[in-house]
Amino acid sequence: MQTTSDDFALVKEYMLLPLILEKLERDYSIIENQVPTPDVYKKIFDTAIDLVTIEHIMVKKQLRKRGIKIYEEQRDKIGLSANFVCRAYHETMSLMWNNARYDVIIRIKRYLGEGIGSYIRKDLPEHMIRESYLDYPPPHDWI
Repeated sequence: MQTTSDDFALVKEYMLLPLILEKLERDYSIIENQVPTPDVYKKIFDTAIDLVTIEHIMVKKQLRKRGIKIYEEQRDKIGLSANFVCRAYHETMSLMWNNARYDVIIRIKRYLGEGIGSYIRKDLPEHMIRESYLDYPPPHDWI
């Protein structure tokens, strides 16, 4: 069985979640050091960081379960890429920074509690829209 679109989506999640975590931690540090009342915001960021961390762990488990092994990741001025093996097929996934940046911003908004339904393209087929992207706030039932 060849690599499916669900397999590629999982690899994309694996690639994006560390970026999301980096941005949240950077913003957390800025808030902690430069905002007069950081405690108001720290709880929101703590929760978001915890959710991203848990989701990253779950994605890693799903990758293992599906027999996907990411063996190389690269970041350069064009974007980021990952080489992986999925059920004996060698594959590469690349994301350009502009696309990755957009996905990261949307996901950060979701993790911070903003509904993102207005950002979802209405012309996409139903099967291309992950229900979890539309949840407000992010689902906590898997914690």
